[in-house]
Amino acid sequence: MAEHVLPFAKEPMTDEDGKLYGRPVNLEGYGFIYNKDLFEQAGITEPPATMTELEEAVQKLEDAGITPFAAGYGEWWVIGQHLLNIPFAQQDDPAAFIQGLYDGTETFVGNEHFENFKKVIDIETQHGNDNALTTDYNTQVTLFASGETAMLQQGGNWTENMIYEVNPDINMAFLPIPLSDEADSNRIPVGVPNSYVINKNSEHLEEAKLFLNWMTTSETGKRYMTEVFAFIPALDNVEASGLGDLGQSILEYSKEDKTIPWTWFRWPEGANKEFAASIQKYVSGQIEYEQVLEEFQASWDNLK
Repeated sequence: MAEHVLPFAKEPMTDEDGKLYGRPVNLEGYGFIYNKDLFEQAGITEPPATMTELEEAVQKLEDAGITPFAAGYGEWWVIGQHLLNIPFAQQDDPAAFIQGLYDGTETFVGNEHFENFKKVIDIETQHGNDNALTTDYNTQVTLFASGETAMLQQGGNWTENMIYEVNPDINMAFLPIPLSDEADSNRIPVGVPNSYVINKNSEHLEEAKLFLNWMTTSETGKRYMTEVFAFIPALDNVEASGLGDLGQSILEYSKEDKTIPWTWFRWPEGANKEFAASIQKYVSGQIEYEQVLEEFQASWDNLK
């Protein structure tokens, strides 16, 4: 079974010696979700893949009278975890960079990706819904699903059913959250939310192994994974079927190797909430962006 797990999907459950301790349940991903019909209405023929292209798309949307972004900056996890993952994950070696933050050889201040992260915050909050700081996740999703905005920040494929409940006919896909005009900006974060593990002391060890093997090798098991549970498979021997727009979009990015990792499980406990508070202070005008990075550093150093 291990040989069929996609390489990047092994990481959360693999130890330093390369031993795999679990089997991923599925894949999930996120980025900017965009409304294809509203983009077409604004004359945007190609989805933006860089910051400059995103800025141009935003201008076209506003010229067409369409609000570009639904931004939910009232939720700590939306901005302090999922959104802030982008500059971590865009590092040349995210794991090495994070280790450098722990041992003091790396800093937030002066890091190119974190300096560029300011552009993401600014473009969303300056070209999005009113009152971003008091907008919660449900409101953010509803704004997008109802067609009031062209893009949804931090939308993941787990949002798909919420969106379809409001607008079952919506035509949507993912965009990357670009930090710059570099080619590697055109990638979305994809990871493993949960993994199956077996208790080695179980009285039914062999039965558990048989069940997991059945789930990933039998036609019935594969059908339940993809059609009934609507999972994006993390295994190369399971063909995805019955996926919605967002699941299919994630699968396409994954197959083209245009993905970046989820890094927050490597952060100090509680850092995500402190990061969010610093971002909120910047958006409200209480501090400058340079102070945001200084506060990120102080939070990391205090919590590590």
